[in-house]
Amino acid sequence: MIEQKAGRRYQKGSDRPAAKLTDEQIVEIRETYARGGYTQADLAETYGITQGLVSLIVNGKRWRHVSGPIPLTKPAQTEQETN
Repeated sequence: MIEQKAGRRYQKGSDRPAAKLTDEQIVEIRETYARGGYTQADLAETYGITQGLVSLIVNGKRWRHVSGPIPLTKPAQTEQETN
């Protein structure tokens, strides 16, 4: 709250002192996952983070200010596709 009153912005991403990843690593994670061949668990182990955080990163729920491919939601299946 003190920071907000002073007019300072909230620290994002690698600007946070406790950040484990850099902006460049976030882009690498998103690009690697988008190309396929690696599971979220594989990426989590490689970068020393949890699979849940990888999921949030690749789906654009965390580190939103960093670019990189974020998957679109899948369109609903039609009745013909399910039969």
